[in-house]
This record gives sequence, C-alpha cells and structure tokens, in this order.
Amino acid sequence: MENPVITLKKLGKNKNLLIVEDDASIIESLERLLSHFFETIYTSSTLDEALSSYRSLQASMIPFIIISDIHLGKESG
Repeated sequence: MENPVITLKKLGKNKNLLIVEDDASIIESLERLLSHFFETIYTSSTLDEALSSYRSLQASMIPFIIISDIHLGKESG
C-alpha cells in the first residue's frame, strides 16, 4: 500500500483546490498544509464568493477538489 502523502501528491499535481471557509485561521492552516499537494489554491469565505470563483474557474479549469465548511454564517456550504 502506497504512503497516503505520496498518493495525495500524485493526485494533486497540476490540480487546483477551492477552499470555502468563513474562519480565516482555518483557511490559513489549510492553505499552508495543502499548498504542498496542489498546484493552485483558491479560497472563498462565503457561498456567493465560492460560486463566483467556481463559475469563473469553470471557463478555463474546474478545481480538482472543493473543501467546504458546512455552515457559512447563515448559509449552508
């Protein structure tokens, strides 16, 4: 069985990530950790920002993975 870190590096290579989170400290931690695995990381702190980011990225590239907080203020992720 391959090391999970090596697997994540392979999967994330040349891929993008969209993080949707309203807590700045969590965004910072996730960015710091996951920047070792993904080509580019995009962040949004609201559902509207996330949808806007996703739509603009969709024209040229769809993020490989989206990590979303379940509760974004009064919104639901």
